[in-house]
Amino acid sequence: MKNSFLFTILVLGIWSCTNLPAKSISLTVLSDKTEVTIPKPSISHIKYFFDDELYQDGKRIFRFQTITNTSINKAFGTSIAATDPFGNSLQRKSEIQKFYNQIDTLLVLKNSVKNTYRSSSILKPLLKQLREIQISKTTRKVVLLYSDILEASDVFNVYKKHNKKLLIKEPKKVVEYIQSEITIPELDGVELFIIYYPTDRINNRLFEKMTAVYQELFKDSGLRLQIGIENKIPF
Repeated sequence: MKNSFLFTILVLGIWSCTNLPAKSISLTVLSDKTEVTIPKPSISHIKYFFDDELYQDGKRIFRFQTITNTSINKAFGTSIAATDPFGNSLQRKSEIQKFYNQIDTLLVLKNSVKNTYRSSSILKPLLKQLREIQISKTTRKVVLLYSDILEASDVFNVYKKHNKKLLIKEPKKVVEYIQSEITIPELDGVELFIIYYPTDRINNRLFEKMTAVYQELFKDSGLRLQIGIENKIPF
């Protein structure tokens, strides 16, 4: 009897070690519609994260919001639950395909919109989405920001002559000014990818300066900031 009891404990111990909670991921896309030169969100970028083997059995959460000349815009979302250990593998495959189809349909729809705007409110909607993803109960938290990050709002306007000069000559003063307008929250565990490819020398210079501003703004927040995203080579 004693041996049977010990065997049962051993089996349960092995089962619990091999059935740890699956790792999960939240991913938010922010698509800046204020310039036609800004790259459009890509399903391949999104699948780059979601298709990681770490999350194959875990929950995957997707959110999408456009960036325009206002700080408040509609957000869209979909998700797929963690795998049921006793579920049907074919049904799971079908659910994953449906999940991707929903995302792809949304991207096609939003990428086809031709609207561009004279001004761009980027930081306020970005901060809102960063806060929301930070409190999500997932293992990994990723925000993909498709934008030239050239703010033109009540927070800061890059295109005003004085501000443009300040950005180029004294970016730290731009940081101080923006910090007086907004509050940067704690963002431990959140990753931000800024996706933009400057089209000329002037845009390149402004983007580099605003990148430095972002790095300074978020340096003590715990946010992991990266410029660009790796593209897998198709075979």
